[in-house]
Amino acid sequence: MRLFTPVLDQWAPASLTLDDCILIMPEGYSLAIAGDLVMTNDAGLHLSAAPTNATGARYGAELRVGRDLLLFEHAWIHPQAHTNDGAIVGIRVGRHVAIAAGGGIDATGRGYQGTSGNSSGAGAGRHSNAGGGYGGTGGVYTGLTYSAAWPTYAGRSYGSPVLPLQPGSPAGWRGRSGYGVGGGGGAIHLLAGGTVRLDGTLAADGWNGCYWSGSGGSGGAVFVAGRRVSGCGRISVKGGAGTGDGGSGGGGRVAIWYGMGLAEIAARLEHNMLVDLQWHAPGTRFAGQIDLGWHAPASTRAIPPAEGSAGLYCRSATMLIIR
Repeated sequence: MRLFTPVLDQWAPASLTLDDCILIMPEGYSLAIAGDLVMTNDAGLHLSAAPTNATGARYGAELRVGRDLLLFEHAWIHPQAHTNDGAIVGIRVGRHVAIAAGGGIDATGRGYQGTSGNSSGAGAGRHSNAGGGYGGTGGVYTGLTYSAAWPTYAGRSYGSPVLPLQPGSPAGWRGRSGYGVGGGGGAIHLLAGGTVRLDGTLAADGWNGCYWSGSGGSGGAVFVAGRRVSGCGRISVKGGAGTGDGGSGGGGRVAIWYGMGLAEIAARLEHNMLVDLQWHAPGTRFAGQIDLGWHAPASTRAIPPAEGSAGLYCRSATMLIIR
């Protein structure tokens, strides 16, 4: 069953269970659940951000869960960033998050999309043979004759490794209709008041280029924050592959905050308080796999893209929040 709600702009049920169904929300929809959100048996939830049209505005759509978020096997949430504005979907959970193996949150290819003039996304490729960049620069096809200018066409790196707020960028525009352009990976922003147990997947990979010579989009962003983050699942922000003479996209950004409650997380986000956060290698707390790389380009004449960024962060000193 697929349920599409074209009229409502908000919904606040006491609790919600999605069982063997797909729920598609209109752009900019706010879903606020007082209790638990449980998804099972091939359930899907699609959320799309509306443009914010405001500097500093973060979310173009939100999912708020008052108690627990439980994603069982084959259950998926798909957050879609606005393809030109860059607004993203925010997910906030009052207590615990549990994502089982075989389920997860998938924002693959749901970031900035290619536009004429390469104006969508700060790391958009600047040539039809150049991949998008984000955490790492994009790759680029050098052609039969090497030119010193080729590397300048690759999508550039941008954004904060500590707090990745933007989706990934597309490959360079191609032709009059942009055929073959790989879109950037989207953004997953998951905030929890308790523990985040990830045995499934959080994916924000870039799309591969297509047709005879398309370049790949960059990986997107995964930001997870909670008191504890554990599990043996997978986080992936890989860049998309280039086809033919196309370059591949660079890797995205992954940041995990732990040891913080929702009040502190919200205060840090509101005031951009990042200076006292201490970096740790991802393997020190999260036992799963974090993939920051890229898919190999089809051509051996392509300059490879760069890997993205990843880190676990906790406060290095006691912080007093006064409201």
